[in-house]
This record gives sequence, C-alpha cells and structure tokens, in this order.
Amino acid sequence: MRSWVERAVDVIAAFLLMAVAFSGAYAVYVNGSMYMAPAASLMLALALALMVRAFVDDVPRWLIDGLGAAALALYLVYAAAVFSVWNRPFAGTDEILFAYYADYLLAHGVNPYTASMAPIIERYHSLATPLLTGGFGDRYSYPALSFLLFMPFYLAGLKNFAAVQLLFLGLTMLILYRDTPPRWRALAVLAILLAPVQFQYAAGGVLDIVWVPLLLLSMRSMEGGRHSVAGLFLGLADSVKQTPWIAILYLAIYYIRNRGRLGWRPAAEFFAWWFAAFAAVNAPFALWPPSSFSAWLSGVLYPAAAPAVSQGFALALLNMTTSTLPRGLITALTVVWAAATLAMYWPISDKPDAVWLAYVMPALVYFVTWRSLANYFIAFVPAAYYGVLMMAKMRGEVK
Repeated sequence: MRSWVERAVDVIAAFLLMAVAFSGAYAVYVNGSMYMAPAASLMLALALALMVRAFVDDVPRWLIDGLGAAALALYLVYAAAVFSVWNRPFAGTDEILFAYYADYLLAHGVNPYTASMAPIIERYHSLATPLLTGGFGDRYSYPALSFLLFMPFYLAGLKNFAAVQLLFLGLTMLILYRDTPPRWRALAVLAILLAPVQFQYAAGGVLDIVWVPLLLLSMRSMEGGRHSVAGLFLGLADSVKQTPWIAILYLAIYYIRNRGRLGWRPAAEFFAWWFAAFAAVNAPFALWPPSSFSAWLSGVLYPAAAPAVSQGFALALLNMTTSTLPRGLITALTVVWAAATLAMYWPISDKPDAVWLAYVMPALVYFVTWRSLANYFIAFVPAAYYGVLMMAKMRGEVK
C-alpha cells in the first residue's frame, strides 16, 4: 500500500509537468515557437498519467511499459512532423546558433575555432555576449563536443538543434527516473522540473543540458566501482562546456584522501580515461594546421579571458545594480573563494560517500565569479539529486 506522501508527490510532480506544458504551449501561441508543441503535449500527457497513478496502488508492469512505448512512438511521430516544417537554425541563444554554424563550417572543411561567428549572428540577428570593449563575442568558445554531438543530426538535415536539446533533457530525466526507487520515481520529475526554468533553458538553447546526462553517467559508473568509465564520461562532459571542469579538483582531493582504502590504481584509471576522452574529442581541432592550437586554446578559454560584461548573481548582480567592482578584484576573490571551497571539502573528503559532493561543488564557486548566470547553478541540481540517491544506495538506505 502506497503512503499518502507518495501519492502527494505524484500530484505535485503532475502539477509541475502541467506548468511546463502550459509554458511550452504559451511559447507556441505567443512567440510562434512551434518546436515546443511536441514537448508540451508530452508533458501534459505525463502529468495526467501521474495524477491518475496517485490513486492506484499497483499498476501492472506490462501496462506501464506498453503505455510508455506508445507515448514515445506517438511523440517521435509528432516531433518529426513538427520539425519537418519548423526546420530552420534556432537562434534562441548565441551558443546553440554557434554550434549550428560550427557544424556547417566543419562540414565544409573549416576548423570552427579559426573562424568568426559574426556571420551567423548577423544572419539571424541573435543575441550575443556583449563585450566591455563594444561589440559582441564572435569566437567559438566551447570544447568540441558541444558541436560534434549535434553533427549527426545536422548531417541528417536537422537545423533546429532545440529538438536535440530536448532529447538530452529526456535522457537526463530517464537516468534519474530509472535509478530512483519505483515507489518514489515521481521525485525524479521534481528534481528536474521543480524550477521550470530547467526546461525553458533546455528548450531555449542553453547547452548545459547536453553535459548533464554525461555527468550523471560518470556518477553512476563511480557508484558501480568502474573508475575508468567514470573518468571517461566526465571527460566527455568536460568536452561539452567548461561549467563542470572544476569538479576534477575536488575529485583529485577525494582520491588523495581515500588512497588508503582505494589505492592509487582507481585514481590512475579515472584520470587517464578522463584525459583520454577530453583529448580524443578536442585534439583534432587543436592540432588542425596551421596554428590551430592557439586558436583552440584561446577559444575554450574565451569565456574567462574575454572582456565580457559582468552578468548574473552575487557579485555580478552587485555590478549590475549598485556598483562596479574591478574585474581583477573579482578574479582574485574567485580564486580565494575556490581555494576556500577546496579547503572546506578536504576534512570530509575521506569518507567514501564524499565523492558525490565533489560533482556538485563547482556550483559554489560560481557564486563569486565575474559572470554567474543561472544555468551555472541549475545544471547541477540533477547532479545533486543523483548524488543524494547514490549516497543512499551506498549506505544501503535504498536498493
């Protein structure tokens, strides 16, 4: 017999799914964002299913699997119909538009890191990162997997990469749902959609949702003691965006502090595969002659080095509202704060389950940075939920 708390969680999750569905439908009607229609319809269908499930104790597995397969098939048909008509480059953010242009350049034999992104910005009048020196950022400024993951879809003729973003959001939800105990699986919906902005960012072209499932797979492999696979997936996540890069520092501390229990071999396997994955993805572009290493390096470091306008929360929000702190001062404070978080992590890192905190600690660092946009924080919420779940499994609290 399911408790009233479990049933209440189903109802709350259903409400959140409805909220996301309605916001998606609103975007269709107000902005003409037809690509949101399939996801909005699917979310509403799932909401209604969860609402009914709240009143049912036992649902046959064959019925769940059958309805799930039918819903997925109908969704894919619906999505294919919409995107066959609404198939044009999506300009919701500069990063997703840059990914499209990078694929276009690569398909025509041009290294994206050596080309300017200005033509695609001017073509579609997309918003871009404003610079203190005037103008906007026109460099491809993310690691190579950020556009390589889209390449198969580009070659298949898909130009609207928002569809792929929603695919990765679905993959994230599937991982969370699969590993949550059956009685509490509605919590997976809460973890990903408690803030509807998570869906809005994924559908709107913010690329962070692409690396999130890779980070979760790294954590899943770590829980299973597969350190090499965990390193591989973290290297792939780091090859999408720079946001999760700092996690490697906390994981290094974890391996150092647990060397007596684990030995050095798991650490060596983890870091070797992490480096190999990152290098395998990025080396072809870094070594593409002539003089491509400097172009690639300046590209991936561009978010930190470019004279971008300060935006976001905490000190960045202070800069936007009451006063302007020098960038050099904020950079120094960021370094000090990052070192402080490493020092805070050190005393608790000798515990076996401290590894899960290492995956989400970067979110703390971004509280004190020149740019601290919302996606720097909400992208780690699924990882935090998954880390708590992995901790519970490690402690034997759930199976």
